[in-house]
Amino acid sequence: NACTGENESWLSEPKRAQDSAQRGLRMVRRWVLGMFLAWGVMVLCATAKAGAPSPLTEGTQQVPVTATWALADPDGELTAEQVERLHASGGMKPLAGMRMPFTLLHPHQAVWLMVDFAADGSAVPQWWLEVGRAVLEHVQLFTRTPQGEWVASGEAGAALPFRARAVEHRHFVFPVRVQPGATTSVLLRVQSAGPSAINLTLWEEAALDRSAN
Repeated sequence: NACTGENESWLSEPKRAQDSAQRGLRMVRRWVLGMFLAWGVMVLCATAKAGAPSPLTEGTQQVPVTATWALADPDGELTAEQVERLHASGGMKPLAGMRMPFTLLHPHQAVWLMVDFAADGSAVPQWWLEVGRAVLEHVQLFTRTPQGEWVASGEAGAALPFRARAVEHRHFVFPVRVQPGATTSVLLRVQSAGPSAINLTLWEEAALDRSAN
C-alpha cells in the first residue's frame, strides 16, 4: 500500500546515503594512495639523471644495472604499450642507484621500470636478468618483438609457486635477448605491498651458473 511504499522509501534513504559515502571514501583513498606512490617515485627520481644504457661487449660477464626509468601505476592497469607511449612523452622519470627503492601501499598498485642495454657487435645475444629481491610479490618482464610489439616474457614472485620461475634460482631470473650492435629495451612491472627495493643484474649465462654455486 501507499504507507508501505513510503516506509520502504524512507528506510532506503540512509542506505543510499551510506553507499554514496562509502564510494566517495574509496575514491578519496585511491586518490591519496595514488598520489603517495607518484610522490614517492618523484622523490626518488628528483636527483637522478638519465644514465646511458648498460653496455654489453665481448667478454662481459655481468652488468649491475645502475640507471633506469620509473613510472608509478596507481591503479595497476597500464599496459606495456601505454608505458612506452608515456615514456616517449616524458612520463617516465630517471632513477639511479644500485638499490632502487619504492613503496606500494595497495596490492593493485604497480611500478614500471624500463632498462636499456647497448650491445656492441661482439656481444653475445643471450643474457639473463636477475631481480635480486626474492620477497617481491609479483615481477613481470616484457620484451619487444622484432615487429615492435611488447610481449610478456616471464613472471615470477613470492606470491607465485617456485615452479613458475623461468630459471630455478633463489632470485627471480628472466631471459633477455639483445641485438648485437643495437640498444635493447625491456620493461619490468613490479607489484609488492610495502617498502622494498630492486637490485638488477644482467648476467652472461656461464657467469650466472657460477654465481649460483
